Amino acid sequence: MFVFSLASYAQQLRFVTVDLPPFHFMGADNKPAGALVEVIEALMIKTQFSAQIEFIPFARSYDLALNNKNIFMLSLMKSSDRKDLFQWVGQIFKSKAFLVGLRNRSDIYISNIEEAKSFVVGTIRGYHSQQHLKKAGFLEQKITIYPLVIHICGVCSLNNE
Repeated sequence: MFVFSLASYAQQLRFVTVDLPPFHFMGADNKPAGALVEVIEALMIKTQFSAQIEFIPFARSYDLALNNKNIFMLSLMKSSDRKDLFQWVGQIFKSKAFLVGLRNRSDIYISNIEEAKSFVVGTIRGYHSQQHLKKAGFLEQKITIYPLVIHICGVCSLNNE
């Protein structure tokens, strides 16, 4: 399906994305790297197309893909709100959003989304989780919006005591 859709484009293809290891990130040599980047590079060789991969903030990537032709956005979460807005190439991985808190705050226990509304929560600007929180009735002042993805998973797994 991906190769078929490429056949209709004669110019250089433009891919926009955020840093999301191990799928796509800026490598040590300051060039795009990662599993999905390798797939794109292999497809470009096979189809004899050229590609430009840009790392830009999520909200800007989303806006470019939504409002321009021939823009591919990598790793966009497919949701019911978005499914008819784009031509989807295929599923790369599954992702879930969840709430996390500090381990030393044992006084906080949340069993459902309603109970979370009394706390300030954080998400990434333009992410599906931001839209989900608004739909769930979170007040704007209770949602902290971050412009960048902050990767803490490696720290979490290393400090698992």
